[in-house]
Amino acid sequence: MVKFLLYSLLILTFLLSTINCQTETKPTLNSANSANSTNSTSSVNTPTRYEGEEKAQIFDLLDKEFLTIKSITALSDTLENALPFGEVVAIHIKNETNKNQTLRIDCGTVLRALSARYQDLIVTRSIETELLAYGEWRGNLEVFSLQMRRHYPYKPATYQLGNLAQGDLRKLVEYFCFNHPQADSKVDLTPVQYAIWRVADNITLNQLLTYSRGRGNPSLEEQEELEKQVLEQGRFTDQILSDCQITAKFLDSNP
Repeated sequence: MVKFLLYSLLILTFLLSTINCQTETKPTLNSANSANSTNSTSSVNTPTRYEGEEKAQIFDLLDKEFLTIKSITALSDTLENALPFGEVVAIHIKNETNKNQTLRIDCGTVLRALSARYQDLIVTRSIETELLAYGEWRGNLEVFSLQMRRHYPYKPATYQLGNLAQGDLRKLVEYFCFNHPQADSKVDLTPVQYAIWRVADNITLNQLLTYSRGRGNPSLEEQEELEKQVLEQGRFTDQILSDCQITAKFLDSNP
């Protein structure tokens, strides 16, 4: 499993490193929420297509201005070291009151990238913590990426809290959260990433392989190894989708 995981991440990084990314930026925050703060207390950005109307618990505290989100930023310094999933973004929150505040960032919360160069993300492990009066808290969020054809999180990528996911994406992510492996386990989570890409970005095995051939220009030997690896992982992906009662399949009829 460890070998599968390391090899898979190298493949995924290789695929994304050759993307001709979009350079336009998404709509920016308004002046009240710009600069060092990324509060999403009002609909300053149009919700992504992945989001529903329900908001995470933390929004109540943000709306009341009890808390301020100072930043949500990528941890990786370079594209070469960036990963599509894991604890790859950091969040910095400040308590603006003279009372302790308990906050929760729910599993299924979408993180909107503030530049279209980068993938939007989804939180896959809830975090709950208490901030002391006027205190600050920094922590890492576990996330998975939502689009295959954009950059993984790396500096200077920044993000804004969105709403909870909707539809099959929410069903899938909540299933994963409920059945989350132990933090110290060596389970290969690449099939989970494929499942999320399948539901959120309509990616199938053939599309992923075609994309790799067109962008990465791998050798025949590399391509055969990639196909073997992805096919093996894809079987687990389809099992995950089936367990979630999602009809979409990652493996094509003729992979």
